[in-house]
Amino acid sequence: MSRWKLALVMTACGLAAACGKGGEAASGGRATSASASGSGCAAYHAGSAGVIRAFCDGPAKVTFTLAGQTHTMTGGTCEAAPVFNLNVGVVTNSDAPKPEPDYFGVTKLGPGDTLGQGDVIAVRVGGKSYLFGDKSGPAGMKGGHISADGREVGGDKAPVKLEADYSC
Repeated sequence: MSRWKLALVMTACGLAAACGKGGEAASGGRATSASASGSGCAAYHAGSAGVIRAFCDGPAKVTFTLAGQTHTMTGGTCEAAPVFNLNVGVVTNSDAPKPEPDYFGVTKLGPGDTLGQGDVIAVRVGGKSYLFGDKSGPAGMKGGHISADGREVGGDKAPVKLEADYSC
């Protein structure tokens, strides 16, 4: 399994029993984007055509700017235990139809309530996936602003900047 797919699964599953909680989307959730490539959640169901889990009908929302484009995704979930997780959109594997649906995920792995080196941020938007190494901001149920520097996975490897505001 590639490094970014592993990070995506780790984020979506919360490194705990969260994967066993069902997580399938009901209809009505959506992922909207300022770009034309935003993919809606309602059409994706866990276990079908490469879909691992869909986070589409919850209260979480994230608005983020990535590589100069602003995107808004809604219908996600946040969990505080055993670690903080924010998931919005659809987690897929290599069997998913292309382009893959959008996803935004944060998993707080280290101690405290501020993002740092050991924590995971994974984003897929417009069919492109990104991972972030340097990150800062709160990781908790109160929401907040995240800043991160990363790179597109499998792309030109040029650095990208992520600025995101989320609410749970």
